[in-house]
Amino acid sequence: MDYSDFNSSRIKELVSCEDAFEFYGFQTNVNGYVNCPFHNEKTGSMRVWKDHYYCFGCGARGDVIEFVSKLFNTSFYGAMRTINTDFSLSLDLDRPPSRREQDAFAKKLREIKKKKKELEIAHWENVDKYNLLMQASAKCKDVIKRYSSSLGRGESVPDIFWECLKYRDWINFQIDNFDWGEELDSTV
Repeated sequence: MDYSDFNSSRIKELVSCEDAFEFYGFQTNVNGYVNCPFHNEKTGSMRVWKDHYYCFGCGARGDVIEFVSKLFNTSFYGAMRTINTDFSLSLDLDRPPSRREQDAFAKKLREIKKKKKELEIAHWENVDKYNLLMQASAKCKDVIKRYSSSLGRGESVPDIFWECLKYRDWINFQIDNFDWGEELDSTV
């Protein structure tokens, strides 16, 4: 890794796209959208994430350094200098990093990648759990609807009706927890 790659990686780790957009006067809405600074528009079509941005209107995309480069019409290196100064990072961009700095940064990047992978796996596990809960909710709703009228007529109902009544509130509670970002209750 040459030292410009090393320094750009450190900058991207220290300053998010969200931070840069806010610092340079672009406020995102609650959904992370902002009016694109690279074309004229009335409604924000640029989505800003921590590590990148993308405009659905003009197709502009990039990371924090590319954003600053395009915003100030400067080179990649000029954008790194601007971010370094504006965010008081105090990085020595003209000096190659020592072996110790490179090793420490490489270790930190490995840890970040490992954590990102763990979060990605957890995300997809949660998607699967959410889908199962939604299917169970729909099934319970259908069963309860189908057999509720049988109760009023004094007819017998299958055991699944009683199971659905028993777990309906718990299932809906779990779905609400997903929707509102709470921890799942694994007890039944």
